Amino acid sequence: MLGVLLAAVLYFSSDVRSKLDEMASSTTDNVQWSLSQIQVEFLLLEEAMLHSHVTWSEYDTLQRRYDIFYSRITTLQQSVIYEDLRMVPEFKVALDGAYQFLSDTVSFIDGPRAELRDALPEMIELAHDAHSDVRALSLFGVSHFVNRADQRRTEVTKTLTQVGGLTIVTFTFFGVVLVALLRVYDSTQQRASALALVSSRLEAVVGTALDAIVVADRDGRIMEFNPAAEAIFGYKRDEVIGQDMARVIIPPHLREAHRNGMARHLETGKKRVIDSGRIELEAMRRDGTIFPVELAVSTARSRGRDVFISYLRDISSRRAADAALLKARDDALAGEKAKADMLAVMSHEIRTPLNGMLGTLDLLKDSATNDEQKEYLRLMDVSGRQLLHHVNDVLDITRLDASTMTLNEEPFDLAETVLDLAASFEPTARNGSNELIVEGADAPIWVTGDVVRLRQILVNLIGNALKFTLVGKVKLVIAQLSEDGLVEIAVEDTGIGIAPEDLKRVFEDFVTLDSTYDRKVSGTGLGLGISRRIVEAMGGTIDVQSELDVGTRVEMCLPMPAAEMRDHAQLQDVVVRPANAQVMTVLIVEDNPINRIVLRRMLERGSHTVHEAHDGVEGVKMAESYRYDVILMDISMPKLNGVDATRAIRAGDGASRDVPIVATTAHAQQSDREKFLDAGMSHTLIKPITQQTLFDVLDEFATGVGAARRSAGLRGPMLRPVPADDLIDATVIGALAHAMGSEAVSEIMGAFQVQGEALMARLRSSDDPIAEAEDLAAEMHKLAGSAGVLGANPLASELSQLEMMVRAQQYEPLRHRLKELPCLWERTIVYLAD
Repeated sequence: MLGVLLAAVLYFSSDVRSKLDEMASSTTDNVQWSLSQIQVEFLLLEEAMLHSHVTWSEYDTLQRRYDIFYSRITTLQQSVIYEDLRMVPEFKVALDGAYQFLSDTVSFIDGPRAELRDALPEMIELAHDAHSDVRALSLFGVSHFVNRADQRRTEVTKTLTQVGGLTIVTFTFFGVVLVALLRVYDSTQQRASALALVSSRLEAVVGTALDAIVVADRDGRIMEFNPAAEAIFGYKRDEVIGQDMARVIIPPHLREAHRNGMARHLETGKKRVIDSGRIELEAMRRDGTIFPVELAVSTARSRGRDVFISYLRDISSRRAADAALLKARDDALAGEKAKADMLAVMSHEIRTPLNGMLGTLDLLKDSATNDEQKEYLRLMDVSGRQLLHHVNDVLDITRLDASTMTLNEEPFDLAETVLDLAASFEPTARNGSNELIVEGADAPIWVTGDVVRLRQILVNLIGNALKFTLVGKVKLVIAQLSEDGLVEIAVEDTGIGIAPEDLKRVFEDFVTLDSTYDRKVSGTGLGLGISRRIVEAMGGTIDVQSELDVGTRVEMCLPMPAAEMRDHAQLQDVVVRPANAQVMTVLIVEDNPINRIVLRRMLERGSHTVHEAHDGVEGVKMAESYRYDVILMDISMPKLNGVDATRAIRAGDGASRDVPIVATTAHAQQSDREKFLDAGMSHTLIKPITQQTLFDVLDEFATGVGAARRSAGLRGPMLRPVPADDLIDATVIGALAHAMGSEAVSEIMGAFQVQGEALMARLRSSDDPIAEAEDLAAEMHKLAGSAGVLGANPLASELSQLEMMVRAQQYEPLRHRLKELPCLWERTIVYLAD
């Protein structure tokens, strides 16, 4: 059958092809005859002109021949058949020549016979000139149509061939499909048998499933109810088949939502619960008990209709277990938080009156009248400072556990630091008849790290070693392990040692290993716990090795990259700006006047031009109207903070939209710095800002100069770090004095005192200083920034915490802490004055 169809297709294709050839040939022959007749008609016209010249009786013949030729030429110019031919340049030139002949002679033909007779010689001459054009018309025309006819025949032949081929492919495809359908039919028969087997197995699975399976139709009528559903809901299958599912198993308060959801799905096809995976809802048993279930709903087709299959699991036991677990977790977290809060609050509340007491003792020393009173005051002072040290240890524990303690990376001489510490412990070593030895500190070892925290660790380790050693040796050993910045520091002693079972406990908090009433040494047991936390915060490791009655070795490995070695004589010089540094125009955006004074004086010492903006709004306006080299941007400001001001500058079309913007802030965690970068800032400077760090940052953005200075090793000298006081970091004050001069520092301190006294006066005179919370927070923020600039770190920290409490509306604990603020302020001012 397929062969007969293919033969018929080929036959009809051949027939169509022959007929098209005939049609094409007929049309072409007519066109070619018409073109050839043009030359014939022109020759007859010439003959008529010659005869009329001899015999005037041939006038009518001449006029008729002229009209026929005129008609032929007009047809060539206007007929659609010759449109393609008129596009041929040669043909168009010949046609224009023939038409020109007609244009030149038409007036003679249409005029009086006498004039025509006289014009015959001229017409014969013009006809002779146009003869070649008329002949070209016939030749080009006939040639063009012959070529086009051949081209059309070729195209028709090609098209018909393609049609024939396509027809063959189509019939072949139908044949393949027919074969495939036969195979599908056979496969369908096999699948039907398999489906029957699967159906029987599925019925067995549904019947033995542990989860309830409920099948309902579009109207919500129950079609299937498996044995697990019978056990969960308390119904027999026969009781619920055909019943409304909403009335049987859905609680009353969920029925309306169920019906609305079904109606919406049937009307629009939208799904919320259906095919959404497992969700938790409530169901109802036969006795009306409502219980939690885990539900999954899917759809299927049964006998041409949609059915809904629900899988339900009773999760009452799981809910009870989860609730118990959550309660246990919450209780544990609440206990930990309460302990941490208690430690933080009590440590702070104890520390504040202790500071006041110790300050009062210092004043009493000068008024003591006899040696006995002086000895009493000395003992009170020793005990008070020991208690303050313990409280500070607790504060360090809470800060380290909360990850709020920040590290200050700066270059320092590790060898000199260790030697200085060893010298400070010499009296303690002599009291115990011990020898204190330092190894590995024969030459300067310049590294980068937090020298204050390193001292704190070594004080704990050396102090412990001397406590538990009598008539022995305590040795400090320094070793640089590698060029990539690993440093090992060990503290060895020949003391009483530690039992093996206690070694794993020495770094825990409040562990003293000797808790008896008659223990020989005292302490809170926090020193090693704090040391471990600080070492880990610095990215290092700490370990202890010990043997009873032989001694103990505590060693730590810290990442401290090598720093550029500095001349100790230069460290005491003033920080000066290198002569080849680039002078820049800098905009300071800062709401704190003291901070503006400090930054201005530092920049002016480097010969920089300084402009000031008092808040973010003013800073944005100035950045839009003038192009600066660098913008120093404070973060916390009224009206518009530094982050939003930076975004506004970057988003605008102002003159300084693309200049470097450096964040200046007292507190910046890594997440804060990332936020600053996202806003468009280029760098972050942490307050208090030293002149050296400020100039280093400016060098980063100086065109070419900074890179040249760094490659040549040119840097300004730095001040040697000085151990921080309880209330004032003398390093900061020293840096300011060297950088700006004592008169400028005195001016800043005077402005700082005026600023602080205004806040203290407000706290003393107001019945409710929190009445205007926003103003209070703003004043605290300004004073905290000024305190940070002057190195009054405890005051700056306390003010920052109080500011956060104001903004968090924690008014009750805030009122209590505000009462202690004037005392801290007075002690800070006293230390600054000294």
